[in-house]
Amino acid sequence: MTCPIDIHDPAWQALYEAASAAPNESGWTPFHHPALIAAVAAAHGLTPLTLGTFGDERLNAALCVLTPEAGTPWPISACPFNGPLIRPTGARYSARRDKFTSQHLLQLLQALIERKRWAHVRIPAGQFDPREVIACGFRITPSFTYEIPISSDSELMEQVLPDRRRQIRGAAGSGVTVREIPLDSATKARHWGPIIHALHAEQSGRHALAADTDADGFVTLLTHGIGQSWLRLFVAESASGIPCAFQITTVQNASAANVLTGYTHSAPPGANALLRMDVLAELAREGVQRFDLNGARPGEGGRFKASLGGRLVERWNIAPPPPPAERASLGMRLRRRWWSLQR
Repeated sequence: MTCPIDIHDPAWQALYEAASAAPNESGWTPFHHPALIAAVAAAHGLTPLTLGTFGDERLNAALCVLTPEAGTPWPISACPFNGPLIRPTGARYSARRDKFTSQHLLQLLQALIERKRWAHVRIPAGQFDPREVIACGFRITPSFTYEIPISSDSELMEQVLPDRRRQIRGAAGSGVTVREIPLDSATKARHWGPIIHALHAEQSGRHALAADTDADGFVTLLTHGIGQSWLRLFVAESASGIPCAFQITTVQNASAANVLTGYTHSAPPGANALLRMDVLAELAREGVQRFDLNGARPGEGGRFKASLGGRLVERWNIAPPPPPAERASLGMRLRRRWWSLQR
């Protein structure tokens, strides 16, 4: 049975914890934390649509999609949150595990498009058997992110390209410093929200993108993180003490991921890279083993992430079946093309 559930339902939390113990077979990512989903939704003016499939008196699989209000653009940063969690089976045989995950994935997707015809979902590539989903008309296309494996802070710099290492040393030599801002009060959230929003908006503008949310949205996000370990804010400051780059990071167990970033074009060269590597070194000392840089768009942003030692990781975007009219039109175009080749 598939039905709507609340993101704060204890059943979701129980499934999240079970899935986090076996991330390579459950679809688990740091973006599935229920409190983080609620915080991002509130910051962006989105509504979490959460569906679950139940069996044997427990939640076996769940899917969350952040849905915008009518006429509201869908922010890029919301993409990683649209994905399923499927309870690990512990099955000895992969055939049985694949049958279980494929069945629940299809049930969730069919229930989703009954409610939101446009909704897309993202899953880690290769974890779930997609054949039944494809046979039912769903479309799968690849997307990518960069991940950095973390072994020790001393080995991190060995993965960085030489030119980028020189920039990082230059930034440190020019007096750029990195510090974590403790999210311990609403006053700090109100102070830092507009500052990091300005950095994020400037960065987005350079890439011809709209800012994900406004200054109030950043304040809301930081406010949700007050006193919580799953949301952390790191800032790079120039020698004069002016913030020039930031990174909001979620940390879950031995995994961490970027949530939002930004930096000013007037920052000292290498300041943004210094921020990223200092954060990674700190997380390495805390026992984090994998960091998701959250995206791999072509161009300057993707090259920057690769230069830090990022490794390209494939994900699958699942789109709903095309409407009947579109399918008929596509079928006719294919038949006409086939006929033309026979002449």
